[in-house]
Amino acid sequence: LKIWKPATQSLVATLKGHTSFVLTLAQYTDANGVPCVASGGYDAKLKLWDLENRELITSLPGHNSYIWKLVAFETEYGSFLASGDADGAIKLWNLRTNTFVTTMLGHDGLVYGLSVFTRKGKTFLASGDSKGMVKFWDPLNHELVNTYQGIFTAVNSLSTFYRKSK
Repeated sequence: LKIWKPATQSLVATLKGHTSFVLTLAQYTDANGVPCVASGGYDAKLKLWDLENRELITSLPGHNSYIWKLVAFETEYGSFLASGDADGAIKLWNLRTNTFVTTMLGHDGLVYGLSVFTRKGKTFLASGDSKGMVKFWDPLNHELVNTYQGIFTAVNSLSTFYRKSK
């Protein structure tokens, strides 16, 4: 990973740890307010980095295939990271303890898209895959809530929002 200073277009630091391409990043802030970033790559490695001290916090094991998408999010129960991989698995991680929470299965294709939204005070995770399937999850209860199938050929990116009815 390379950290750049845009104002001067200068390289600030290089963080080494992945053995292949980095495919996805997710920013978050740790419990002490330190800016951090999670990185996932073609090497199936998930790494957490402290950007202030420019060092590796930890590597989180568990993926067997490359990590295509990451999303970090806050809930009333803490900070979490969801990671989607080429095997169709979505893994959930606790960013306060840097520990594995659960694996959510249901995709047959690569998980290309992850997005988080809140509806009526409840957090939901949306996921999209290479076979056109979109799934909605309750990440705190680790449950599948809904599936949209056959609408798309592939869901390469995903963004969600919730609009209140008038």
